[in-house]
Amino acid sequence: MNDSKIGRNDICFCGSGKKYKKCCYLKVATSNSLRMQPTNEQYGKIRKTEGEIVDKFLMPYVIKTFGKEVLEESWSDFIDADLEIPEDQMNLFYENMFIPWFLFNWVPYDLEFAERHKIDQPIAGMFLATKIANNLSEFQQKFILEMLQTYYSFYVVSEVIIDEAIVMKDLLLGSQHRVSEQRGTHYLEPGNIIFSRILNFNEQSICVGMAPLIVPARYYNEILDLRDDLISENSRELDIECLRDDYELEMRLYFFDLIESAMNPAMPVLHNLDGDLMEECVIEFNLLIPIEHAVEKLLGLTLGLDKNKILQEAKRNSNGNIVQVELPFLKQAENKEENILLGHIIIQEKKLTVNVNSRERGQKAIAVISKLLGESADYVSTTTTSMGEIWEKVKESKDVISSSSVRPELAADPQLSEAMNAIVERHWKKWFDEIVPALNNQTPRQAVKTKAGRERLEGLFLLYEEMSGRSDDNIFKPDVDYLRKELGM
Repeated sequence: MNDSKIGRNDICFCGSGKKYKKCCYLKVATSNSLRMQPTNEQYGKIRKTEGEIVDKFLMPYVIKTFGKEVLEESWSDFIDADLEIPEDQMNLFYENMFIPWFLFNWVPYDLEFAERHKIDQPIAGMFLATKIANNLSEFQQKFILEMLQTYYSFYVVSEVIIDEAIVMKDLLLGSQHRVSEQRGTHYLEPGNIIFSRILNFNEQSICVGMAPLIVPARYYNEILDLRDDLISENSRELDIECLRDDYELEMRLYFFDLIESAMNPAMPVLHNLDGDLMEECVIEFNLLIPIEHAVEKLLGLTLGLDKNKILQEAKRNSNGNIVQVELPFLKQAENKEENILLGHIIIQEKKLTVNVNSRERGQKAIAVISKLLGESADYVSTTTTSMGEIWEKVKESKDVISSSSVRPELAADPQLSEAMNAIVERHWKKWFDEIVPALNNQTPRQAVKTKAGRERLEGLFLLYEEMSGRSDDNIFKPDVDYLRKELGM
């Protein structure tokens, strides 16, 4: 099977019904991967040495020399006490990430504490200066020395080889790494972002102290922004030494900020096409004229819709009398090629309601309708609901339907389905030449011309794939393979 002929998001050729990227892609990837596979014996020896160094030497040395007080102090230096992370996950941070950091990175932030306990370098470095270190083999001593040179960074996974290795890219330094791994290959997949240190030792690489939570792909370009800010601030490219010696604390706190943000997402601040803060705004009038007369007076707000067609689509009672008419409240866009929907007008007997998505549009609607209807309508009230309040109601609802998905009864309508597909096709064709904020306000065609632009496009594609993976009925779901092909990536 030539895997170049099948997209990662296509249904796998093996007949499993799964997406290719979550099925045979991981098997096929083995033949295309960076080779030089480490033997199980080599990998096992390094992992065994890691466990021995920590459990048999360094931790007993800490307890005997400094006592448990040092563990408590270092934990408070490691993590913000106000971090809102569940207790079970906090325990994972302690076991998987904190202990290696404590032994190979930590020097007390409290200078008085450091002086009192005579800690002026990482614990592992101090241990090497003791007589006990003479009991270590040369291999074990070299392991500690190499660990003391490691640094933390953000890595994006590009390839997973089950039970063998993970290929990843350092987002801060741009370097590629093939990391020997077994357990992690069963839960990591291409596009995941991890925070870890990589130990290059004995002609292979392993992750030591990897954070137990994955950073969502939507933060890819935000991490690149951080990198670019640091480069600009220091007027030089980042390197291993500055990440290890100057930015270790900043990188770790930034990682925790990302995780907390991902676990406790804030309601985004949304604006409509006019730049107004989005709020649900419902305006009510008392209507003093028949429905048909109101339609005629307000017809201009529809920018040319046919009155007879509007009345044909009106709701009627059993006697055939009109009881409700809906009108779109439109304005012409500056390019005059399309109309902008400002809101919806619902006309009923003795009542007129306008629904818009901002206070500003609400004020405009009141002014325009009062002018057009004059004494035929009396303004009653405006009710405004913030997006935060709407969001809370949505979270409480058990029957939420995604705004980007299609209700089954609508999808079953061939004409509607065809029209919707045409809209989606136009959207993605225009996408190539529209400014995208995540690309530093460049169009995709502009971004692909530079290394930095292509890097941000990769982050955007990861985000699209992550979002597509949440729902298979998203009508605007992008075909990332098509987008890549069109851009020559």
